[in-house]
Amino acid sequence: MPQDQMMERAVEGFLDCLNAHDWDALAAFLAPRFVRVGGQADVTVFSPDEYVRWVKEILLGVTTYGKTVRHIAYTADGRSAYADLIEFGGRRDGTRNESAAVYAFSLDDHGRIARMALYQMPSVPDDAAV
Repeated sequence: MPQDQMMERAVEGFLDCLNAHDWDALAAFLAPRFVRVGGQADVTVFSPDEYVRWVKEILLGVTTYGKTVRHIAYTADGRSAYADLIEFGGRRDGTRNESAAVYAFSLDDHGRIARMALYQMPSVPDDAAV
């Protein structure tokens, strides 16, 4: 896919690469200075390669991992996007975690992800009783 088309879908591409564990391709969606704001309001600045190494290290004890995208929306100017998703992960001991999350993205002038803020909450099934 040409670089300009790839960057039109930076958030989708980023999430697809995470799900596929395609680490080389993942780095291409990130700006040279990538800021991650975690679920505990922790802030870390990474280069794309540093972020990929960090994600790979976190997933060492995980047997299954992924994000089911429910919705992605970009702002009119294309500089920000929001993704509503379900995250899941399984460990070697058989435990499985699932949570709902919203990611807020800021994109640089080249359409790469410069900032990602994660807002995570317990997962609520769509058919939960009212």
